[in-house]
Amino acid sequence: MEMKVNIISRELIKPSSSTPLEKKKHKLSVLDQILPHAFIRLLFFYETQKPSDSEKATIIIDDPSKKTLQLKQSLSECLTKFYPLAGKLSSDNLSVDCDDSGVLFVEAKFECGSKIVAVSFSHKICDLLSMITLMNSWANLNRGENTVVKPNFHVGTNLFPPLDDHDFSFRIVGAKGKVLRKRFVFNKEKITELKQLAISSSKDASRVEVINAFIWKNLISVERAKQQHHPGVTTTVTSKIQHAVNLRNRVIRNRANEFPFGNMAVPAVSKFTLPDDDEDQDNRDFYGDLVRHTSDAIRGVNGVDYVFTRVIPILQNVMKRKPPTISVAETRRFSSWCRFPIYEVDFGWGKPFLVGPASDTSVSGVILKDTRDGEGIEAWINILEDEFILLPDEFLSLASTCLF
Repeated sequence: MEMKVNIISRELIKPSSSTPLEKKKHKLSVLDQILPHAFIRLLFFYETQKPSDSEKATIIIDDPSKKTLQLKQSLSECLTKFYPLAGKLSSDNLSVDCDDSGVLFVEAKFECGSKIVAVSFSHKICDLLSMITLMNSWANLNRGENTVVKPNFHVGTNLFPPLDDHDFSFRIVGAKGKVLRKRFVFNKEKITELKQLAISSSKDASRVEVINAFIWKNLISVERAKQQHHPGVTTTVTSKIQHAVNLRNRVIRNRANEFPFGNMAVPAVSKFTLPDDDEDQDNRDFYGDLVRHTSDAIRGVNGVDYVFTRVIPILQNVMKRKPPTISVAETRRFSSWCRFPIYEVDFGWGKPFLVGPASDTSVSGVILKDTRDGEGIEAWINILEDEFILLPDEFLSLASTCLF
């Protein structure tokens, strides 16, 4: 859905207290270091009073009012705790200069029927769970509560020290063609059905693992269909998917009421090959195989050693390419936001009725997130237009309207 945006004002919001001298330089971890310069954008939709028929359905989100001033003041207070986000990335990409330069606060008017809070942040500095932690802290302060999580900015650097003599400045090459964003909803009953189908291969597969495998299966079907449109081309299908795995609970035993802030997720790669000599490949159900491959990859991430023995060597090989690039066509990227408290971000107007990634159709990928009731899962999928039309009907029946 396209929305017209009228920018009212822009202002840099600085921390309410100056960052102490001993905290002026925040050193990045190797997990920060290996990430490309990319931004993650989120939209939080809130209910608002419906206008009468005679009124124009235009909601001023951040008008010059007490509510706007309150948002700015609470953000300023929050940035005192989350001070690296008010700084600047150093030229060597190894640290953040915590100079209190501030974050950009934009007041805008949207032509829609909801209040919207939009946030954009550099993935080089932190992952989504870190940003959601900040958003909840900001929202709590805005409601007048002092429940602010204490962020720990040193855990990542201590566990995963940077490689100062390595350059990981690679570029992600987007998909060739028109990319669509589609939303697919898996309700509680569908998830139970997928778990039952997976019992023979993995009795304790999680709901994220079975949905990942189901989506993967349908993407493989698309690849097979594309090959069948080209007679004489081998029908062997080799597919790789990359799962983002949160390391926090795997490497940190006692958080001491602190949140490990930064990037704490690593990729786990699954590979599956469907050979061209499989005479019954059109009828054979390989879903169970994919569930097992998915579970094995995700559960095989064992912590610190995995990063330095598996992840770093792969990226070092990428840097040998001329130019150093990673193509999204090589590996489908999956990321799970399930169980993240994205629907808890309440600024005092109630909890959001919808949260999702802002439109970015430059790359293909899959994001899983909870439905608002917490019982189902939504899959937000970026997919090439010529691939979308080849998706099996069973999968397309789960499609829902993508609101933005």
